[in-house]
Amino acid sequence: MAQQRGLLYPISGRIGDKIYCVRNGVQYLRCLPTKSTQAPTEKQLIHRAKFSLITGFLFPIRSVLNEAYRRINPKKTGTKMAFNQILQHALIGKYPNFEIDYSKTNLVRGNLNPPRGTMTYVAGSNELDFSWLEANPYIDKLNDELWPLIHCSALNEFWYDLSLGIRRGDEFCTIRIPEFFIGHEIQVWLAYRSNDRRAFSDSRYMGKVLTHQIKRS
Repeated sequence: MAQQRGLLYPISGRIGDKIYCVRNGVQYLRCLPTKSTQAPTEKQLIHRAKFSLITGFLFPIRSVLNEAYRRINPKKTGTKMAFNQILQHALIGKYPNFEIDYSKTNLVRGNLNPPRGTMTYVAGSNELDFSWLEANPYIDKLNDELWPLIHCSALNEFWYDLSLGIRRGDEFCTIRIPEFFIGHEIQVWLAYRSNDRRAFSDSRYMGKVLTHQIKRS
């Protein structure tokens, strides 16, 4: 992208095959890319497959990722940082069969102490029981809000709720699995958000659950 000089007024937008924009008071100009007539190389196909898989996974929660990660590095988006974490540490398999290792995926980053504890699936009611014990009750903020994130790969959907009213100091809670996830395998993470909504913890992967349809008599 080249700097554009000599203009009396800044221009922003597309004109013909050129795009104008202003950054920090400086006018920039770039041309629209032209379509390549050459077939993509194997390296390009591998890159595209990785990019498509990871971005598709993160897309439903991009807004909350950006909110949490900007506390760590305000110069980068949360989606970009989460993308890099998965690419470097949680992507497995070989092209074209790449997969995400959810157990190595850290969705949220932050400075609060992360959740510690166990998860139990209650098949009869399709509920998840969580229990935990705070090792440092005088250090941890017991009013931190518990934040569950549940992903269903079959539907490529996330469910999360930042307003359940469950606190770090409760040390036990039950969360009902969303109806549209029933009958599918789900992945579960927990994180904390401070009561003033200014800080987050790292997310903690709690495990996977194969949910069951409940037969009604």
